[in-house]
Amino acid sequence: FVWDENETLQDYLRYSHDFQRYGVTFEVYVRDGTGKEVEPGTIELRPGENTTLYLRVNNTGNSRKFFQLAVSWVPLKYDLEFDTTPFPLEPGEMRVFPFNITALERAHSGSDAFRISVRCVENESVENGTLLTVRVREENGDGENDYLFILLVGAFSVVGVLIAAFGVMLHRRHRMMMKISNETPPEEGADLGEMGKKNERDGIEYP
Repeated sequence: FVWDENETLQDYLRYSHDFQRYGVTFEVYVRDGTGKEVEPGTIELRPGENTTLYLRVNNTGNSRKFFQLAVSWVPLKYDLEFDTTPFPLEPGEMRVFPFNITALERAHSGSDAFRISVRCVENESVENGTLLTVRVREENGDGENDYLFILLVGAFSVVGVLIAAFGVMLHRRHRMMMKISNETPPEEGADLGEMGKKNERDGIEYP
């Protein structure tokens, strides 16, 4: 830009502002089994597992700028590996960076969210980012836990039915014994004719 005496200071500042246009796009993706790029959604890991995401940064400004990757506070149950060194990008240039995340062996189950971003070193107000959600599953998997729970409920149900049946049987036996004990034995010398036959049928013996 060459200063022209016919240009005002306002024109000069406006031109300078337009010349130093800033801009950056930021994308996060993962590769599926076929190598296709897909949005990560919620990352699911088990303790000790890790996965690699990819961060795509594109300088949409009109001049060469330096950018730097950053991440918000992350719980101690994760280990992150990515390059935090400032890197230059020419106008329209794009670069992809690996971002590795590991759930530590001691990681407890649950979901966490943290922000991955890129910012311009020369102008930190120029930045872009995305929120990443990571979910740590239990060691044997949620599906297996559900299956185990169903088995336990079924086992307890069977045991409950058996206990109830046994209780009914004991109750009936108790009532029968009470009935026998309430019957009065015949007096000595009494005619045991029909009573003897009846007791014989019932299996009752008197001394």
